[in-house]
Amino acid sequence: MKIRSLFRFPFLAGVFLAGVCTLTVSQATVKASESAEEVPDSITIMTPLYSETSLKKFFEEEYPQIRLDILSYPEDQYYTILKSRLSTTQAADIIDVQLDYAGPNGVKELGPAGYLYPLYKISENSSDGNEENLLVSEGNVYGKAQLKMTLGLTYNKSVFEKYGLSYPECWEDFLDCCEKLKEYGIQPLVIEGHNKSSFQYPLYQIAANQLYPYFAEYDSKLRSGTAKFTDPGTWDHIFETYISLFEQNYISKECLTYNMEEASAQLLNGNAAMMFDTSLNYNSYINTDSLRNTFYFAPFPANHRGEQLYASESYVGGLSISAASEYTVFLKNVLVNYNNKLQQYNNSKRTAFSDEKFSDLPVFPFCNQEWPNEVEIVMEYQLSSYLSGATESISDITGAMQAEIEK
Repeated sequence: MKIRSLFRFPFLAGVFLAGVCTLTVSQATVKASESAEEVPDSITIMTPLYSETSLKKFFEEEYPQIRLDILSYPEDQYYTILKSRLSTTQAADIIDVQLDYAGPNGVKELGPAGYLYPLYKISENSSDGNEENLLVSEGNVYGKAQLKMTLGLTYNKSVFEKYGLSYPECWEDFLDCCEKLKEYGIQPLVIEGHNKSSFQYPLYQIAANQLYPYFAEYDSKLRSGTAKFTDPGTWDHIFETYISLFEQNYISKECLTYNMEEASAQLLNGNAAMMFDTSLNYNSYINTDSLRNTFYFAPFPANHRGEQLYASESYVGGLSISAASEYTVFLKNVLVNYNNKLQQYNNSKRTAFSDEKFSDLPVFPFCNQEWPNEVEIVMEYQLSSYLSGATESISDITGAMQAEIEK
């Protein structure tokens, strides 16, 4: 699953700019333990724009003699360029990889295909056995996911208080709240529609509340072929539920053109009451006490009244070594040391939602982490096409998803 945020780890501050950033630093003595392979003068790191960048700070502190060439691209471009580079063995030394099957850079596809250099076998480090954030395939550990992301809604608490509304905790109350906000002249919901990948976030939360509690093995059955995206009452229902928010004008069609800055501006300016969001993005722009007292991050209440509310949350994004790199042994030591330091941070408990009453919700992970091939990308484009009027039916969306998973 993908993250879109300028979130920074407190203990490893440092962010790179879009494009190529070259860092030239002074020479330093190489650690004797890493002298088994020549230390490179420079290495190349390739990531999407949103990818977390504390590795840059780690290199500056531990290996100041190495020049970093950091290549960062918008997400769609990243996947295209990555596939092209991997196929010609010209990938960067370190690349951004996702858990399991998530997207074209999912570890369960890149690892067995021979594109990644393993750090170790899972049995070689028993302390890792129960960690949820390992980038692992067929017993090989290729890295660790660096962040946990929760999906939800950021809402303007002052707007709710002004009109005597409480944040809803089930689907029926949510629809009632949206209707009242619309009557008061407030746009209930906004989304970053220009970035098609943002469409997946509400869908996963609907699935976490209206599909997976009753069909927990659905994704494994999709892979085995004993369930399909086209099965009635599964993803057709999820799309119908989400699209109904557009049909009732709770989400304006104008949102289809909004980038993140424009969407969040609608929320911050009081023109919209709620925005589909992630915990990482929320932390990137709700970054002062006054904002945090006004804008709360909460779960999307897609559960029906009287039923359990579930959150949608997963680890996302990590760094792996390209098997084509000339410096695999050296970089293996680098990433193992980096991941150990990173794990100290990840082990600290962090509550994603602003209100403590939501802090212990049961969780389903992001659906796409269990979908092979490029199902989520097909889904995003098909849904965008439907909302713009180019795709005629929901069955066209689910049919395209099924065709992709069967490739």
